[in-house]
Amino acid sequence: VRVLFTDIDMPGSIDGLELAAIAHALWPKLRILVTSGKSVPSPRALPGLGRFIGKPYAQEQIIRDIGRLLAA
Repeated sequence: VRVLFTDIDMPGSIDGLELAAIAHALWPKLRILVTSGKSVPSPRALPGLGRFIGKPYAQEQIIRDIGRLLAA
């Protein structure tokens, strides 16, 4: 796994930002792409080389952003 793609709003006890922070702590080289249709996190809320993409988005945009994350 080289990229984690998660929504901020998830069912359960943690949200996508917490998941991203935990994953980054365990695997610092993991690239992280976070999405939401309800909120926009501050850049400091995204761990490592994490990026945010707002909803709605096109499939091509996700492919392009994942490619950029992997190239970074």
